[in-house]
Amino acid sequence: MAKWKKAGETWDMLQLALRLGERPRVCVTTTPGNVKVLRELLASPSTVQTYAPTEANRANLADSFLEEVRAR
Repeated sequence: MAKWKKAGETWDMLQLALRLGERPRVCVTTTPGNVKVLRELLASPSTVQTYAPTEANRANLADSFLEEVRAR
């Protein structure tokens, strides 16, 4: 989300897809960024944040990638 061009406008349009159903939800993954729409989303009381280190996803990552990340 922090790298989206026109992030605010894109988020507004995405909300139209969440109008129906009993509990519409969206999952956003992003790197941190000083983007207005992201700050607003993080400040929302309905937002749930989770954090995990890269190692938590090791089963889905190439060994060479993990080696490179660890070396840095």
